[in-house]
Amino acid sequence: MTESYVFKKSVTKRMLETATVLGARGTSASASEVKHKWGIYTQTFVDVTPYLGKAVWRIPRDLCEQMSIKYPTFVLGIMQEVNLKDLTALYIVTEVQDSGELLEKIQHPSLVDLWPIKYFPDDTNIRDEEFCSGLADCLDQMRFFYQHLWMPWDRDDNCNDWVDKHLESRIKFYNDLETKAISKRLSSHIVTLLDEAKYLQSQRKRLERDLRQGAEVEEFADSSCLPFLSTMSVLLEIHLRLYSIKNDMAFLENRLKRSSFEKKIFPEEIKGFAGHVIAEAKNLAVTPVGTVQEQIEYLKKIQELVYEMPVRSYDSLQTALERCEINDKIYLPNGEHPIKFSGYLGYGSISAISSIQFVDSGYTLPELLANWAKEISVVSSRDNASVLLTIDGDYCIENVMLNCANAEVGVNVTFNSSLA
Repeated sequence: MTESYVFKKSVTKRMLETATVLGARGTSASASEVKHKWGIYTQTFVDVTPYLGKAVWRIPRDLCEQMSIKYPTFVLGIMQEVNLKDLTALYIVTEVQDSGELLEKIQHPSLVDLWPIKYFPDDTNIRDEEFCSGLADCLDQMRFFYQHLWMPWDRDDNCNDWVDKHLESRIKFYNDLETKAISKRLSSHIVTLLDEAKYLQSQRKRLERDLRQGAEVEEFADSSCLPFLSTMSVLLEIHLRLYSIKNDMAFLENRLKRSSFEKKIFPEEIKGFAGHVIAEAKNLAVTPVGTVQEQIEYLKKIQELVYEMPVRSYDSLQTALERCEINDKIYLPNGEHPIKFSGYLGYGSISAISSIQFVDSGYTLPELLANWAKEISVVSSRDNASVLLTIDGDYCIENVMLNCANAEVGVNVTFNSSLA
């Protein structure tokens, strides 16, 4: 039985919970004290919970890369102890989602990556179950904070009161993203930036740990050695990129500055082909790399479908997705189209302009791949992602192959939506 605890809470409740944890005992928490505050709060549940129980461990992407296992990987195990200083758990692995993956039996995952499940020994009483539910709620609060409110650069912030400086603005920012108060293209841009920042932060922590360990074993005793210089170079690049993302997010969190920032990164041209207003164009063509004649032939095939309607050309599917409106139609040439898109697709379509038709072709998928691989349009994830595409409306994907090898979910269709 692997039913996890689920907590549905309003944004207001989330804010009050966080304010209570970080303002415990009537003291404000500086950025450097935030982790300690969460440790104190967690201790109140650990001390009264006789049985920490089983939990699902979702191994994060950077750790999967270090362990050379596929992402995502889910593990079932037992929490034996909790390290309140590091916010980690002593975790005994009992079952791995993919039996082909071999993991050491004893692990020390972060608490935010653990989801307690509703499983108890036969002799567990109702009182103990209530304590376990309380611990699960505590981890839910911590996970929400570190996933949605805490930013990777906050650890370097020297503010004396994190709650006073950041909590209200971060909660409003989270709510704007969840309620779609931010345009689809900007929302996608924001989520992509946040994902990148969190991944860079995990890489930074790993590299800094490697430097400390290297110094202990005198591997980096000579600061001119190649491993040291290489690591420091990568760390510098990470610091610069995080600084750039931090500056962008400072504008994006501010509702008054957000619209100006959107106009800056998504400049709208006033005129397009034949004097049409580009904002009204509903057809987007991803142009293939090839000779002029090949591109002309490709555009002629699109013209047969759109007639005299205006068409806007883009050099990649990634760019087209970032610029498209909710009901736009996107046309693809054959070939591979890697994307990293966290936004929502609404009531438009993605169609391949290809001589090969998947429906009623009379061929199986292996036969199509074996004989006409170069004629197929393939959409894939640029890197490891949780979801390749998310549909929020009535969307159509026609004659396109989705390569979901690097994604946890191929297509996520939201409630009351459909995919044809």
